[in-house]
Amino acid sequence: MRIGIDVDDTLAATIPALLKRIEYTFGLHYTIEDVTEWVTLEENTGLSNQQVKSVLHEAWENWQQEIKPISVAAIRKMQEMSSRHEFYIITHRGHATHPEVAEWLRHWHVPYDGLLFLKKSKMGKEYMPMEVWVDDRPQDFHWGVNLWVPKYPWNSHLVLRPNTKYVANLLDALERIDRGESPCVY
Repeated sequence: MRIGIDVDDTLAATIPALLKRIEYTFGLHYTIEDVTEWVTLEENTGLSNQQVKSVLHEAWENWQQEIKPISVAAIRKMQEMSSRHEFYIITHRGHATHPEVAEWLRHWHVPYDGLLFLKKSKMGKEYMPMEVWVDDRPQDFHWGVNLWVPKYPWNSHLVLRPNTKYVANLLDALERIDRGESPCVY
């Protein structure tokens, strides 16, 4: 099975690192519960879009200290499943952080068959030929895409489409996939 996995806050704990960097840089304290929209983080913090992008870039530049996996157990599960499934890491990370993301994946021994950066692409993730996805932004996908969504404050208010279900986290999604479960509603 071809499985597409997002980076930010599906595989890598980006928001916690970003919030720590915002506190360090601007003296503003926020928790994950304060982040009700990932893409409009500036609305949650009062910072400009450029300030948020800048601290996010700094967090990825210092990934060794700042960005940890959501779950080491999920990476181990991916390693276990890698002989039976194909993993594609597909992200909208900006060009400036491509080397850091690739190095992060190597450092944490994340198995993958493909790594795609779509920031400048006109094609969205939903057009990649995956059989199932794990991504925290269901609004990036069209109807009919099979999607497991790790639940966070920034997505828990969304009405999910058919073929889309919430899971606790990446490990939960991988365990369901490995058992043959599908987010499809029949």
